[in-house]
Amino acid sequence: MPQFRGTMHFTDRDGIGWSESYWLQAGDHTGAANVMAPLRDRRLAMLIDTIHCVYTEVSNTDRVRDSRIVGLAGPTEEPGTYVPAAGSIPLATQVAILTVLEGDPAHKNRKFLHGLTSADVDGNRYTPTAGFTTAAAAYNAYLINNQFQVRVNRHPNPLPPPNFTSDYVAISIVQQTKIVTRRCGRPFGLPVGRRRVA
Repeated sequence: MPQFRGTMHFTDRDGIGWSESYWLQAGDHTGAANVMAPLRDRRLAMLIDTIHCVYTEVSNTDRVRDSRIVGLAGPTEEPGTYVPAAGSIPLATQVAILTVLEGDPAHKNRKFLHGLTSADVDGNRYTPTAGFTTAAAAYNAYLINNQFQVRVNRHPNPLPPPNFTSDYVAISIVQQTKIVTRRCGRPFGLPVGRRRVA
């Protein structure tokens, strides 16, 4: 079965964006999109309504530049659906939950899940409310029970570029471990590439 990467692109009310990528196996782009759409819904259940999923794409890792937008209508912004405790405020976007995805002891990946509120963080401790715990459990279970995998790059003896091979192992454990600070990428839409010099 072909290997796919599904990527969700998010933005907050200040225009700060980030993306989260997941590895999965599917027969084709449609199959990968069908697996990614429910994951997007589970991730939105962990985000408040001022944070949007700008779009989700799936790409076949065996073919360069082979990505497709998930959804028939093209890119659509979907707001988060999590309703935090009364009086809570959105935290800075760089505050994230360190989430460990494990296939086996030798195959682990880390995800930084941004978009938290003060209701689920106490200082630098992860103290989720019941609603957030339920949403996180649904997200965790979906990753484990579907075709999602962890990817680990191996650097064997010198090879022609790229100088690594990738191992993929089905996810067996997902755990939110602690609160960390992790900078997001630049806002979407900014110019990319080298600056021209006269």
